[in-house]
This record gives sequence, structure tokens and C-alpha cells, in this order.
Amino acid sequence: MVTVEEVWKIILNQQLNLSEEVVDLENAVGHFLAENLIADLDFPSYDNVRMDGIAILFESFANGNRAFKIESTCGAGSPQVTLNDSDACIEIMTGSILPKGTDTVIRYEDLEIKDGVAKVMIEDIRHQQNVHHKGKNRKAGDLIVAKGRQITPAEIGVAATIGKSKLRVKTAPKIAIISSGDELIPVDQKPLAHQIRRSNSYACAAQLQEAGIAADTFHLSTSAPTSM
Repeated sequence: MVTVEEVWKIILNQQLNLSEEVVDLENAVGHFLAENLIADLDFPSYDNVRMDGIAILFESFANGNRAFKIESTCGAGSPQVTLNDSDACIEIMTGSILPKGTDTVIRYEDLEIKDGVAKVMIEDIRHQQNVHHKGKNRKAGDLIVAKGRQITPAEIGVAATIGKSKLRVKTAPKIAIISSGDELIPVDQKPLAHQIRRSNSYACAAQLQEAGIAADTFHLSTSAPTSM
């Protein structure tokens, strides 16, 4: 007699070598990755502004300047601009690239802006605050997601971020679940006293579906046909 533990060992020691296929990113959820997801760029790819406000050169603040003339404005998605006057500032938006000649961002909540001049209202300003530096999250070439992972919306987001419109995945196995027993009847029938509805095959199929694997269900009768 083989014990349950021994059966599990036998099952888990079996190597399942599945083929691979390439699927569109939109259809990849539920599949298992057959390739590593590698950062193709530094992330972020530039020094990223984390707050709406102004970008300044911290040295100017450290030297006592508290009123910064606004030279220009830079929004998210705009090319990088340059601060020409080190005692001035550039009005900046969240997600935009940090202007050249600046190294610190002060949020609107800590400013009073009037007549094109931003006055800093607090003293607790730190060098490089509110700046998310290039490559802080990942460096180009870093492994982000290892192959073998089941693809969820999180992995889809990563793949899109690194420019992968298609993904190499393991081809899902074809599985058939076969139930047997003359006491088992379809779920939409009312059982007689000696019958029960087929339920285990549906539960097993649902478990496989949860794992991203579709399965067909079949039922075999075990008794010989009754002769007339």
C-alpha cells in the first residue's frame, strides 16, 4: 500500500516539460512566464519631481534666500529646462523632469506665490527633497520578474513598463477530468435515494481554472448495459 505522503512525493517529482508560445500582452494574464522580465532602462529614467511646487538650487536657500523669482514653468511630459539664475526658481509639476541647475523641490503648500515670486514659508527644507532620482527603483539590466511566475495584473504592468508588447509563456497543458460511478448524476438532475450529483469533477476543474488552466470534464459509466 502506498501512503498519501508517498503519492505526493511521486507526483511532485514528475517533471512537466511544457512547450512555449508567444502571446500578446493583453492576453497574457494567467499564463506562466517563460522568460525573465529585465529592466531595459533605469527606472525612473530621469530625476523625477514628486510634488507640484518650485525647483530651486538648495545652495541659494542655504545662503538665506527665501524669495525666489519664477523664471519659467515646466509640466510633466515637457523637455528638461534650465534654471539660469541660481537665486530664482522654476515652477514644476509632479512627474516632470528636474530642471538643470536645480536639486531641490519645495511643494506649493510651503509657499506663498505673489507677483511671480515664490516665498518659502517654512525653514525645514532639505537638500534634494521631493526628488526621485534616476535609477532609484531599478537599474537597466536588473531582473524585475523571474520566469516561472504566473502572470497577474502586476506582471502586466511591469511588462508594459519595459516595452514588452508580447510575452513568451508556457503553453497551458490540456487536461481532462474523468469521473466514474453509476451513483453519480449530472448536477441539474434530482438524485434518487441511491444517487448523488457529480461535484468533485467541477471542484477540480475550478481549482485548475483558478491556476489559469482550462480542463474538460467527462463521466464514465461503470456498469454494463442492462439487456432487454
